[in-house]
Amino acid sequence: MQKFICSCPGKVLLAGGYAILNPNNHGVSIAINARFRTEKIKLQEKNQIVFRSEQFSQEIKYSLHQISQSENIYFDAIFQILFENQLITDSWLIETKPDSAFYSLNQKNKITKLGLGSSAGLIVSCLGQFINDNEKLYQFASQANMIAQQNKGSGFDISTAIYGSQLFSKKEVKTLDGLDKNYQILLIDLKQGQSTIKGINTIQKCLSENEKYNKHFLETSEKCVMELFYLLQQQQQVREKFLKLNQEYRSLLRELSQLANYDIEPKISTEIIDFSLSQPSALWGICPGAGGYDAIAILCKKVTKEEIDQINKFVKSKGYENAVHLYQIDHGIQREISII
Repeated sequence: MQKFICSCPGKVLLAGGYAILNPNNHGVSIAINARFRTEKIKLQEKNQIVFRSEQFSQEIKYSLHQISQSENIYFDAIFQILFENQLITDSWLIETKPDSAFYSLNQKNKITKLGLGSSAGLIVSCLGQFINDNEKLYQFASQANMIAQQNKGSGFDISTAIYGSQLFSKKEVKTLDGLDKNYQILLIDLKQGQSTIKGINTIQKCLSENEKYNKHFLETSEKCVMELFYLLQQQQQVREKFLKLNQEYRSLLRELSQLANYDIEPKISTEIIDFSLSQPSALWGICPGAGGYDAIAILCKKVTKEEIDQINKFVKSKGYENAVHLYQIDHGIQREISII
């Protein structure tokens, strides 16, 4: 019997948060080696597809003859795309087996997402089992994502899951294929989680009510994003340029945060980022994506164990145990077949 395995990377949006929702604006998204995997095995039963979620102890069955709804909006959206586009005829079991890095247990012992793109990973790795053409996969996965997330979001996480690190806008994607493998991401888990949709709704409302500021925000964000994209491609990396640009970009986000009365970079995150950036290998610090309490990302180059220990010690002093995790730069979607 054959088992089909499809996996895709997690992502960290280093710059472009909120602005990336505008079609003319870009973001820099980095693929990391926390991978979301699905396994597909043929079923003997006829006319059904079964999704089994390891992390949430869920099993949901759909008939191949009609669309139905369940308690899992992502499985519903995936099945809707498969059904409406006649992408499935045989019966299959799809098991999701993501790396533990995508999720965390908060103080109430409840599973929270870390903001690494678990939803996109789920959608892409499931649909990638049935669609081998990555352009078509991007099209269908984006549709499923919009169905599940109430037409919110830019789609950069879907694109990163398929193509890897990139400069993304809704109009174009430029991959960062030659990204130096010495770059690393330190992820600092605050074990709280935050609703991306709530953040998007709050910030978009604020920007729509402040037209002059909206123009300033989009223009400044785009400038910072393009400069970061340029710096990442340089062979001779200059740390001071990264740090100066990072300060400018974080100031912009804090300004927006204050205007919207919404925590994009909470005070505790500011303290942790500032300390982390004092380490010699650290280049860029951010509350990635929609920001808030999901996690903190630090871009480093050849980070040492001593530096990680120092950051861990500081973060622990703020009340967060075992919070610092190291990730390498990774590639996009991968499909394999194994014999069982």
